[in-house]
Amino acid sequence: MGTNTTTARGRDMSGVDDLFAQARERAATKATPEDWGRRITELDEEESGFTGRWRGESVDEENGRPVYLFWDDDGARCFSRYYTSLGRELEQAVPNKGDRIVLFRGVDYTTKSGNSGFSYGVACEPSSDPIPDEGEATAPAEDDVPF
Repeated sequence: MGTNTTTARGRDMSGVDDLFAQARERAATKATPEDWGRRITELDEEESGFTGRWRGESVDEENGRPVYLFWDDDGARCFSRYYTSLGRELEQAVPNKGDRIVLFRGVDYTTKSGNSGFSYGVACEPSSDPIPDEGEATAPAEDDVPF
C-alpha cells in the first residue's frame, strides 16, 4: 500500500517532507544575534511600559527592518522589533546613546483597511549615568559644568 500524497482538496503532497526539512533547517538558523539581548515582550496594551536606556539601532538581516536596541534598568541588553508607530515615535524623540527612555504601548488601532497595529508613545531625556557595558558617562554631571 502506497503513501497517500494528496490532501482532501486534491493537492499533491509528495514534496511536503522536503519542504518540512527546508523549513525546519531555516527555523534552526534564525537565531537572534546575541548582542541584541532579550526581546522586550512585556508591553501589554495600556498596562505597562518599558524603562531603560537607548543603545541604538540595528537591521534585521532577514527582512531589512530596523531593530531598536536598549539596556533595561538592570543594564541588560534588550531589543524591540520594528512597529510602525514605534518607529515614528523614535524618529520624533531622536534618542542619543545612553539616554533614559520610556516606551508605552497604548490602545491598539485599526486601519481603514481593517488591519490592526500597536500604538506606542516614547519619551527620552539625557542621562549622566555611566553607559552599561562601557562604564562611561554620557553627559557631564551638574558639578562638572565649568560655569
